[in-house]
Amino acid sequence: MGCNQILAVLPPVVQEHLAPWFKPVELITGALIHADGDRIESVLFVDSGMVSLVLAPDGDAAAEVGIVGNEGMVGLGGMFDGVSKVEAVVQIAGTGRRLPTERLRSAMAAFPAFADLMHRYLFLRLLQTEVGMACNALHSVEQRAARWLLMTVDRVGASFSLKQDFLAQMLGVRRASISGVANSMQKAGLIRYRRGAMTVTDLAGLEALACGCRNRAVAAHRRLLGPAPLVCAPA
Repeated sequence: MGCNQILAVLPPVVQEHLAPWFKPVELITGALIHADGDRIESVLFVDSGMVSLVLAPDGDAAAEVGIVGNEGMVGLGGMFDGVSKVEAVVQIAGTGRRLPTERLRSAMAAFPAFADLMHRYLFLRLLQTEVGMACNALHSVEQRAARWLLMTVDRVGASFSLKQDFLAQMLGVRRASISGVANSMQKAGLIRYRRGAMTVTDLAGLEALACGCRNRAVAAHRRLLGPAPLVCAPA
């Protein structure tokens, strides 16, 4: 069944109501979930892996404005006008479940507990975006990279695939800047990185290097959605 946290905390009656409408999907690295401006015909609840939300204001250079793991859902526009305001692309492979947009809306209308949960998740995403904006404006590339790695660990665990040029694009910096940061982190024993395979080897050290923005996001998650860990326990 997967372990999406929004779905896991729903009352059983809501889970039973939604179950027949879910379609399991495999999330392949690099796959486009939807583009900026697309009609959102279905929303995606992530069970494992990670999706990047990307915005290119000038239609050229793009930057990451959010990430979604098994704590959340891709396609918030489906709750409102049904149009995507960002590009959503799979960054780390995993699995998820699609739900038709009309079923999402009808379930929110029929079950106040579900509507309340979705609105709390929407508020959490807003807070995460605000924290990210402040972080990008005030903190160094090294601090921001450490924060990004920690947020990824929160969602998929300590080992994952990562290309430096992709991380550079997500942080809105040159690849050379990310290469220098990665080399520095590796020499300090915080990470092990080889041929696109990233492993965080010193979590406490990485937390000390990062700014406090990730901790603010984690605290907001616990306040709004509960204290459950983000990474799924092994089956």
